[in-house]
Amino acid sequence: MVSILLSRVFRGCFITYLLLFTGLPLWCDELPLIKFPIPPSEIELQRGVQPNRFFDCAGRRAAVLGNENGVMEVWVYPFKIVHDLHLSFKLGAEVFPEGMSGFAERIIVRPESITIVYSHPAFTVRETIFVPVETSGAVILLDVDTSQPLRLMVSFVPDLKPMWPGGLGGQYCRWEEKVNAFLITESRRQYAAIVGSPLTDRFSRGPAHRLSGAPSWFEMELEQEFCRQHLIPIVIAGGMDGVDEVFRSYSHILKSIPELYQGNIAHYQQLRQEFLRVETPERELNLAFEWAKVALDRGLVSNPRLGCGLVAGLGPSGSSERPGFAWFFGGDTMLNSLAINSYGDFATVRQALALLRKYQREDGKIMHELSQSAFLIPWFEEYPYGYYHAETSPFYIISLYDYYSASGDHQFLTDSWNSLKKAYQYCLTTDTDGDGLMENSQAGLGAVEVGTLLKGIHQEIYLAGLWTEALRCMGELAGAMGERELKEECQSRFRRARRSLQEKFWAEDTNLYAFCIAQDGSLVKEATAWPAVPMVFNLFEEERASGVLAHLCSAAMSTDWGVRMLANTSQHYQPLAYNNGAVWPFITGYVSLAEYRYHRSVPALMHLMSIARLTFIDALGFVPELLSGEFYRTIEASVPHQLFSSGMVITPLVRGLLGMKGDAPRKVITLAPHLPPTWEEVKVRNFRVGDGVFSFDIRRVGDRFSLSVSGRASTPYKLVFSPAFPLGSVISGVSIGGKEAPFEAEPGSHDLHCRVEVELSQSRLVEIIYQQGVEIIPPPLKTSPGDRSTSLRIIDWSMEGDRFKVIVEGVKGVSYLLELATPFEVDSVSGGRLVKDEGNLKGVEVAFAAEGEERYQQKEVIIHFRRKGG
Repeated sequence: MVSILLSRVFRGCFITYLLLFTGLPLWCDELPLIKFPIPPSEIELQRGVQPNRFFDCAGRRAAVLGNENGVMEVWVYPFKIVHDLHLSFKLGAEVFPEGMSGFAERIIVRPESITIVYSHPAFTVRETIFVPVETSGAVILLDVDTSQPLRLMVSFVPDLKPMWPGGLGGQYCRWEEKVNAFLITESRRQYAAIVGSPLTDRFSRGPAHRLSGAPSWFEMELEQEFCRQHLIPIVIAGGMDGVDEVFRSYSHILKSIPELYQGNIAHYQQLRQEFLRVETPERELNLAFEWAKVALDRGLVSNPRLGCGLVAGLGPSGSSERPGFAWFFGGDTMLNSLAINSYGDFATVRQALALLRKYQREDGKIMHELSQSAFLIPWFEEYPYGYYHAETSPFYIISLYDYYSASGDHQFLTDSWNSLKKAYQYCLTTDTDGDGLMENSQAGLGAVEVGTLLKGIHQEIYLAGLWTEALRCMGELAGAMGERELKEECQSRFRRARRSLQEKFWAEDTNLYAFCIAQDGSLVKEATAWPAVPMVFNLFEEERASGVLAHLCSAAMSTDWGVRMLANTSQHYQPLAYNNGAVWPFITGYVSLAEYRYHRSVPALMHLMSIARLTFIDALGFVPELLSGEFYRTIEASVPHQLFSSGMVITPLVRGLLGMKGDAPRKVITLAPHLPPTWEEVKVRNFRVGDGVFSFDIRRVGDRFSLSVSGRASTPYKLVFSPAFPLGSVISGVSIGGKEAPFEAEPGSHDLHCRVEVELSQSRLVEIIYQQGVEIIPPPLKTSPGDRSTSLRIIDWSMEGDRFKVIVEGVKGVSYLLELATPFEVDSVSGGRLVKDEGNLKGVEVAFAAEGEERYQQKEVIIHFRRKGG
């Protein structure tokens, strides 16, 4: 390797030359870069550096993927530009070969950027990394505070490699004097990237027509006085339209750094302030909700050759060209669209669905995945991945109906109508036995992709549930399009499919729904989490659903960090296996939402909180793809920023806990909250439905449960307000705007709802007067990373008269506190011991025997209450 030394004496002359004689002087106009503020974010997260933990900064066209020790790779979609980019330094004659990584002290994560703080006895360097939302490049800003002159080196390995599985040859990397930076390009000079800093005074030189086996690097001298006033910029730009275009992009980024940074701040402030906001008494949940919005927003990618849509997730590519799952997935898009519709970003969902429509197969099947390098290769013709999943086509119908219902966008429905009918017709062709359900043996993979459960599948309950719901949605859409015959056909098919779903998958001997039907017609009675999907859509009768949900929240299925895909009692269970026992946050979200659907709010909240907590244990701000089935720890195969994992902070919270759903075509909003007993107030801001924006304040004080509503819309909406009250409650009356109003009490097996209909022609105050019954305070989740599950599990509860029964599970040899909120007096307890009686707060100690084979054991607790004055 040959080094070129540009003397500091002549550096000023060199810059003057660039300004006067090159065609690209703009980057010099901004030299030096005066310091500008990097303000804190309201939702920023920080911790001591965990060197191997992932971080990302991503925009529509580029991403920086790295570890908290400051070693990173940079992508300008669809190319990996460089990897192993990191900082090193020299102090006088002293060289630190390990680089800055060993001095990484603290990381600060904001939606708009991340900052890594390097601490050394002689200096502190704050490295701020950001990717402008709409720009094909990335920026690294160094804020250096040093007690003596510091020589800084930026080292990287050049790549210019397309994302898996595309390929490219002829790459080379060379120094371009006219921009004082490295040019990475290929023989045609069509695809290219620039990496550099205007302050560089020394750099490496490699082979002229190929990539070197050694890293490239550039250096700069940093004086104390200069660093007090200036930031040191490092810029990476890339493009697919020739070297000159990339030069212009690099120049634009360099001269616009403060404006681009402010643009990032403005973008994420809009995401935070103009879309749905939820403020609960749980700060951790509020933060997780906001970061889930960020996680999903960063997944919207604009590929210059393929279009704009949602990728599945981001993670380090290492020695490969697979950056997590940073390419377009059909099933992931549809699932994530439910969360994005929930917080009101209809434009993103519209773009994502339009991309799926664009690549729909001629026979109507919706794609499974599209690599970002697909334009370089015959992706759909020669690779097996494009359409090999079954659930994408019915999910497309569900997702588009959900978008239409939330947004009221009839034009998009009209534009998509032929595509929807093609998808519908394709799905019909996959039913060969006439039971009304799609078949995996005809349509492809669904719930599992690998492992022993994959063998011999004919029909999965997952696919069958989605198709049944798709029939209901297609009927609604046909009605909206004025196609009465198709609507009636779908309604008839829905009734038949639902009967088949309920009966064909039911295993009487296990009292559970089976995972699938085998090709020989037998039931595969493995206990999995997949029956939760049909339950999300209320497709099972409550009696059978109750037993399934009790099993899903038991220790056989649930951990303190989520739900296993497969029960740990199965002979196929493997805690680290992708489809045979690992914990999936997105499946946990399905379970939580199903529990809310069937009014089992205690385990529903515990499952929701288990997902929310994951926002803070791995890549800060993001929920990982999957975790061990035995220990609170991600597994090696897990993608750290998986969109459908973060999305499941949003969907169960909005649609489950708050029970909030908008129907723009019918001008109806449903709000059916299941508030935990310790929550006195919840604030909801910017709930979007159609062209309307609404805010709700829910308060519970004493014997009053109130709702304050405000909002705006071009036409009035009706609100169906149906909050949950605990078993044993009595509704005394309802008022709207101070006037007595009619209501309907709807008792259930696990709670009582009070249904009130409100016309929202103006701001309204709804007040419900009630006498409180008995409710369980959800046990806390205290597990730390590396632990096994230890929390008390609430399996079921019921109330007959003054007799309240709770079925719980706990670790053998451990005692727990079961807390309840009720004004009733405790008369007697069996299965536990009353240890707390403080007004409306009661505590029962539940002790589990040390004997027994199973680590978790089940116990029944019965509490007899006496109503005051009774």
